Amino acid sequence: MDGVSLSLFTNGNAQMTTKILGGDGSSFVQYLYTIDPSGKIIGLIQYAYNSAGELIHVHDKLADIVH
Repeated sequence: MDGVSLSLFTNGNAQMTTKILGGDGSSFVQYLYTIDPSGKIIGLIQYAYNSAGELIHVHDKLADIVH
């Protein structure tokens, strides 16, 4: 994993972002987790970027919706 960040909100929810580099070292996938105060994951979005840094894929992993 290349990086992790965490944000806390006044409503008690947390948001965690993870970034994982691709095998070519320049493309990457980013996951955005939304976590409620009990620790349950209530949102999980995957963003995929090509080696030019362009967004090429968005996937709502909990709703199984691909954009």
